[in-house]
Amino acid sequence: MTNITYSKMNSQGNDFILVDSSISEVKLLPDLAKSFLIQNINYDQLLYVELSKSDELVTCSILNRDGSVAKQCGNGLRAIMLYFNNRYGYKAINIEVCGTKYKVKFKDTENITVQMGKTQPLAISERECGVVIPTEQFHKQSECIDNITEDIVFYLVDIGNQHCVILDKHIPDDKHKIIQHLNKNYNNQFNIEFLENLTEYINGNSQTLILSVYERGAGWTDSCGSGATAAASVIFYSYPEVSSTGSVSVQQKGGLLSVFKEPNGLLYLSGPSTLEYEASIYV
Repeated sequence: MTNITYSKMNSQGNDFILVDSSISEVKLLPDLAKSFLIQNINYDQLLYVELSKSDELVTCSILNRDGSVAKQCGNGLRAIMLYFNNRYGYKAINIEVCGTKYKVKFKDTENITVQMGKTQPLAISERECGVVIPTEQFHKQSECIDNITEDIVFYLVDIGNQHCVILDKHIPDDKHKIIQHLNKNYNNQFNIEFLENLTEYINGNSQTLILSVYERGAGWTDSCGSGATAAASVIFYSYPEVSSTGSVSVQQKGGLLSVFKEPNGLLYLSGPSTLEYEASIYV
């Protein structure tokens, strides 16, 4: 049995288990991810971090609770920044996830900002079933789903991980059918976002974009940082007339996140994170 020390972090209802390799070294991360659930410690993602003090670079492996690897997590990156501020006093760090580096800055616990990079639009391949490919422009796409009256309309976006941003509001039963259809036909590769008030937002009747997210490997979540960024990117590039300020406020069940776009296309995600407690388990 090995004693693993961990920090329970929370970014607006998005729950994380953070394990610092300098305190607890782990070799089999998928087994560790499942061990927390076996011991009834609920979470969305496991963050395994390693600090290289020479250049303030943190290498991070992100695992969903089913043991699958996540390539990006904006809320998780903010949680990591809070952890390294609390423990080591850092105000800014670079976090590397799956070979991509993200700059993260700490102002206070309510304002932690991640440079999320640029979005890559995707489109469904016309040649291969269930395959998506990079494209130059954002393309509005649609699919027919059994037992749903109207086609679903969506954009596909890669922001380190892949997202399907669905434009129309749907009732809960239809959402379940949509998720099943997309997971089956695209091999569970998307986080799936539902824009709940797009019409009101683009008409100026709402100042915040309301979003609900089904995360790959984790299920429904109170908050998803990369999902908020993907949804905001759709607004920036497809509805520029309502995002002339270069910012979009995204409301999820867990709270409000802000997404900013620079003229060069770089996107930034800003919001809070908290440390709930620190503990250890034997695995």
